[in-house]
Amino acid sequence: MNGQNEASVSATFPVLEEFLGYLEAIQGRSPLTVKEYRYDLQLFFRFMRLYRGEVPRGTELSDIPLDAINASYLRGVKLTDFYAFLSWLTRERKASAANRSRKVSALRSFFKFLSSKRNYLDVDPTAELESPKIPKRQPKYLSLEDSRALLQTVDPAEDDFASRNYCILTLFLNCGLRLAELCSISLDDISDDTLRVIGKGGKERTIYLNQACLSAIEAYLPERPKHAKDNKALFISRQGNRMARSSVQLMIHNYL
Repeated sequence: MNGQNEASVSATFPVLEEFLGYLEAIQGRSPLTVKEYRYDLQLFFRFMRLYRGEVPRGTELSDIPLDAINASYLRGVKLTDFYAFLSWLTRERKASAANRSRKVSALRSFFKFLSSKRNYLDVDPTAELESPKIPKRQPKYLSLEDSRALLQTVDPAEDDFASRNYCILTLFLNCGLRLAELCSISLDDISDDTLRVIGKGGKERTIYLNQACLSAIEAYLPERPKHAKDNKALFISRQGNRMARSSVQLMIHNYL
């Protein structure tokens, strides 16, 4: 499909934008969560239009406009539609239970907003919608010996960014940080022996840094690029930007 046609396909509708604005401004959801909810809801309603035969069979999902989604359409959504969507995700998209569970969360939040905040609906059709069961996985931990061995693989003679990588690994091993939390650390988040971390849902917590972390940060800071494009970020990429999660994942994978 060419760019002109893509621009003509409406990928949203007014109450969806209201909901996404509510998530960000009132509920304080992160931009990543808002982006994921947008995608999940667009996918659901495009599936609905295809499932109900409102567009020609075989139409690409990305080519299905959403400007037909209005109050009347939303009132016609039933619990069985959600089951059909989840079944399609499993069968056609091979979606994991975790992926389907996230989409259920997006649908519940949206239809709860429609029924309790916008008064579009008398009854919330997701009230009895259950989330797929996610198999519990036992967390994997590195032993003290494994942790030391991992840190010893960082060789300054072979890597110009050894002090940065060593610092990243040290904070990961000692602070229990999520990947997104580590990448979001800015210079002013560090104060003496404490680290301020903004976690999921914008929740802030303080982590006390042990001597290993303090020494790693102290060794890295003099080598941190002074003219980075993002002058606030703690960890800087080769291009001078704040390190992306994918870059940190790749770096750690290369050391394992």
